[in-house]
Amino acid sequence: MRTSYLPVMYRALLSLALVCGLAWPADAPVGFSTRPQANAFLAMPGTAVDANLGGSAITTQIAYPNLHFQGAVAMVQAPRSQRFFVCEREGKLWSFNRTNAATSDADKVLVLDLSAQCQGWDDCGLLGIAFHPEFGDPASPNRNYVYLYYEYSPNPVVGTANDGEHRPNSSTQAWNRLSRFTIPDGSLQADPLSEQVLIHQYDRHLWHSGSGMFFHPQDHFLYLTNGDEGGVGDQFHNSQRIAKGLFSGVLRLDVDYTAGSTRSHAIPRQPLDDDPNHSSFTAHYGIPNDNPFVGLPGALEEFYAVGLRSPHRMTFDAASQTIWVGEIGQGSREEINQIVKGGNYQWGYQEGRIPFGSNAPPANYVTADATGSQAGATTVTMTQGTGTFQPGDLVRFATLPGVYTVDGSSGFPVTSLTFHPGLLLGAGTVLASGSAVVKTSGYASTGAIATANGLTTIPIGAGPVSAPLAAGQAVVFNGVSGTFTITTLTGSPITAITVTPALGVSVATGTPVDFRTVIGIERPPLIDFTRSQLTAIIGGYI
Repeated sequence: MRTSYLPVMYRALLSLALVCGLAWPADAPVGFSTRPQANAFLAMPGTAVDANLGGSAITTQIAYPNLHFQGAVAMVQAPRSQRFFVCEREGKLWSFNRTNAATSDADKVLVLDLSAQCQGWDDCGLLGIAFHPEFGDPASPNRNYVYLYYEYSPNPVVGTANDGEHRPNSSTQAWNRLSRFTIPDGSLQADPLSEQVLIHQYDRHLWHSGSGMFFHPQDHFLYLTNGDEGGVGDQFHNSQRIAKGLFSGVLRLDVDYTAGSTRSHAIPRQPLDDDPNHSSFTAHYGIPNDNPFVGLPGALEEFYAVGLRSPHRMTFDAASQTIWVGEIGQGSREEINQIVKGGNYQWGYQEGRIPFGSNAPPANYVTADATGSQAGATTVTMTQGTGTFQPGDLVRFATLPGVYTVDGSSGFPVTSLTFHPGLLLGAGTVLASGSAVVKTSGYASTGAIATANGLTTIPIGAGPVSAPLAAGQAVVFNGVSGTFTITTLTGSPITAITVTPALGVSVATGTPVDFRTVIGIERPPLIDFTRSQLTAIIGGYI
């Protein structure tokens, strides 16, 4: 078997080999020359395979026998350079000349030491690195820039062993941070005072911090993964929310943004914090105009894909022009996902292709009843409902147009909601008791026109987002019982959808059409497999 046909998972595992002192032939092509057919569950062997992966032509060798790193988690080659750069988890960035196999530890250069402000251990630390595509180009103003993703703390807790006594508590407080640093012309070291912070987001748990990042070779935007903030079972409820924090997805940023850009626009809103004493902020980049959730009221428009638990590695396959993410599962399944614009990979409703625990997509979106609100007020009193609300949720009122963002809630069960913008009611108008509050994707307030009984084709009006609808998706119509499946789409942009089964009632103009389950395009993993199958290949967990 040639290396160009090596399955994605094997390539992903072997990509770590060089950091560990292994290499494969220098002339191996990048990515696939053709796309092989993948079995649904990869059909991995039940016993350990031999060192050359079943007798293939792939071999390994010690590449740099005299080099040593502690907790090496990422390695890249700088553009227009012969130097490799290696991130150590506890906060140090090193470089060495890749052309010298005799390189020793004495030849390593400490490019940057962030250990005094980097919270390492478990899934956190100095995790990701990406050089600006124009790094090293003497004619470019971006020639000196390197981007690092790490867990920031003003007082890092240092661990010494993987046990409860000498290991930092997983609830140690820190911040996800994406920063740009400058490596001056002619220098091998970054200026530690040059840090420009792009994302500074409060993180309540040291697990699931993401770290995959790269500049896309076609659009030149920076792509970055982040997990669900940590814990077990999506305990912080971030996996299906895009209006609160930059968690549980792939972000897409324009780090070259300047006012007047025709490709991108300014950041429209900031992440919300559960604790006002731990402020989060974003700055110094733009939002690509064609990001999938641009224009969605209340949304953080940085999201490119959502519904990921712990996306530890992400890569761009140059041969197929596709993005791949390695996804660490909760306990039953591991995933390899092919990332698409607007894709939703369905954590924490699903783990791999199976339902996760007792979690299930809501049977419908009606979760509570509003009892009344004065004109312009932002607080709505709630009666007993069937669901919960959290800051960042998007809601609709069944009798009102528009999408609203929940800023806060009171009581358990919820007794009141505070949201923005304020209700735009006429003078003296109140929201009638019993008005349904609908937890929604905010996907589109589409304006489906009235249809006669038995018809299944519904004209669609312009919505707040560029609609990534697809055949096979489940949708609901506010005020209509049941779930319907899209069978065909008409027009580009979409002007109508056909659904099955047939609608049994008329649908009024302005009726919102929403996904039944999640925001975006529901995507199963390309490959999922059990942890025991992974162990059979590499002899242990990663």
